Amino acid sequence: MGGTVRAAMLAATAMILGAGQVQAGAFGLREQSTQAQGLAFAGAASGSGGVSSMFWNPATITMNPGFVAEQNFTYIGLSSEIRPAPGSNPGFARLGGSGELGQGALVPAGATSYQLNDRLWLGLSTGAPFGLVTKPNQVWAGEVYGRSSRIFSLAINPVIGFKVNEWLSIAAGPNIEYFRLTLRQALPVPGLLPTAYPSSFLKG
Repeated sequence: MGGTVRAAMLAATAMILGAGQVQAGAFGLREQSTQAQGLAFAGAASGSGGVSSMFWNPATITMNPGFVAEQNFTYIGLSSEIRPAPGSNPGFARLGGSGELGQGALVPAGATSYQLNDRLWLGLSTGAPFGLVTKPNQVWAGEVYGRSSRIFSLAINPVIGFKVNEWLSIAAGPNIEYFRLTLRQALPVPGLLPTAYPSSFLKG
């Protein structure tokens, strides 16, 4: 077995053993670049999203000569409804569906880069990597699971990039994020009908 094949097999084995748990995106937002959205995010990490590509790969900052700035605003018209199906708990199924639970939101994002010299760049990206609100009817079949979910985030990422040569650039910077969530659900209280359950909150 050649050294190259052996190295590839060892790398693949290390990746499989080191793989963590996979989780759904849920309230994750990708709307960090309208240019990348127009390309269905194809190549976003290699610069197709313009200066906003630094959200996925900060080293792309060195692809933008001089001073570059862009601001992105995306409107998300969230729409969804949950209807109870046969097999739902009979005590709750009669409460009906969620009604329209989606709420629209305007998601801002921005990116700026400045070339100091032939090899050094400074940049700043801002955005909202997580967010949105779901708000079903106050009384519905799934009220003990959720009466509303509200998530807000704001991320600021200062970046410094260095162009090593024509085919290699490196960059780094902290990702500072403010994150707030409020989850509300019905609290079952013995002796009360489901239509009269009070709400419990989880905030963080």
